[in-house]
Amino acid sequence: MKFVACIGSRAINSEEQNLCYKIGQFLSQNYNIKTGNAIGADQAYARGVNSINPTQLYLYLPWKKYNNNAIVSGNNVFYEPYKDWFLIAKEIHLYWDSLGLGGRSLHARNVGIVENVEFVIALPNISNGGGTVMGMRLATKNNIPVYNLRDKKIREEWKNLVM
Repeated sequence: MKFVACIGSRAINSEEQNLCYKIGQFLSQNYNIKTGNAIGADQAYARGVNSINPTQLYLYLPWKKYNNNAIVSGNNVFYEPYKDWFLIAKEIHLYWDSLGLGGRSLHARNVGIVENVEFVIALPNISNGGGTVMGMRLATKNNIPVYNLRDKKIREEWKNLVM
């Protein structure tokens, strides 16, 4: 089965939570889903996948015990970023040198989420910063299509598809 990445902001409203949940359900019919297990969009996508088939969810964590209360039996969990992911993230992140190990680990895990996927569904924070945008940059650099749910037209297309 093919993979897609579903990434997004921690700060989303209830409508966005529902949309991400529905997208997770919809995509899990034909894809394995990769996400980062952060509170917000990541966990909403994950809940959608878990409601259909938890074995189709691949969670990439920056360290052990990161939001592990949201992991369910059957999920595929990767507990720490690989060393080469840090090197790739360093090339993409605009302010890498200002990050501590925790921030670097969060961004490095995005490399694992985005690599080898058919496309990326993204709901970045409103200011268009953070790990989601770094993941979007990485996907674009690697010619992976990105569907930015902050774009009103794209958001409506996905709503019509899954709601």
